[in-house]
Amino acid sequence: MILKQLHSEYKSYLAQLDEKVLMRNEGLEACNSLLNQIDNPENINEEVLYNSLWQIVRDPTFDPTKNDIVGSENLRLIQNEELVRILSNWSSEVYQVQELELEYKKFRTELIIPCFNRLGVSRNLNNALWQNGYTPTEALDKKYNNKFTIKPTKKDLNLREVLADVELEGIISQVITFNQVTNIQSRTLRDRIINILKIVEQEIKEK
Repeated sequence: MILKQLHSEYKSYLAQLDEKVLMRNEGLEACNSLLNQIDNPENINEEVLYNSLWQIVRDPTFDPTKNDIVGSENLRLIQNEELVRILSNWSSEVYQVQELELEYKKFRTELIIPCFNRLGVSRNLNNALWQNGYTPTEALDKKYNNKFTIKPTKKDLNLREVLADVELEGIISQVITFNQVTNIQSRTLRDRIINILKIVEQEIKEK
C-alpha cells in the first residue's frame, strides 16, 4: 500500500516538474528572441515581441503536495535503505528549488512588471495574449481556451524605444540566469524522482 502510494505521488511530481522545466525553457527561448530583436531593432516583429515578453512574466513554481509518508512513522516500514535515504532528503532538496522560484517571483513582481508598465507595453502585451485565445501551459485542463479583447493602447508607443531600454535588456539577461540555474536544480530533483520510481517499482515487483 505504501509503495503504491509513493509510486502514484512521485509519478505526479515528475509530470509537474517536467511542466515547470518546459515553462522555463520556453522563457529561455523567449529571452533569446527578445535579445535578437534588441540587437536588430530594424527587424521588429510585434507579435513575437509581445509573446516573448509574456513568457518571461510567468513564474513556474514546483509545489508537490506534502508527502504523508516522508517524516512519518510509515517511513520505518520501508525496508530499502537507499529509498529511505532519498525520501529523507526529499523535502530539503525540493526547498532548494522552491527558494529559487520564490526569488524569481519576487523579481517578477518588483522589477519585470513595473518595467513593462513604465515602458507602456502591458496593455498591448495582454491584448496579444488573449485576443486569439490562450491556454496556460500549467492549466489544470488543457481543453479550455479563453478569448478576451482588451484592444491595444491608443497612446503613442515606439517599439524601437522599448527595445532600446537598458533596464529591459538587463532584466532579460537576468531572466536567463534565473531559468538556467533553477533548471539545473530541477534536473537534479528529476533524477531523484526517477530513482525513487525505479526503486519503488522494483520493490513492488518483488513483493
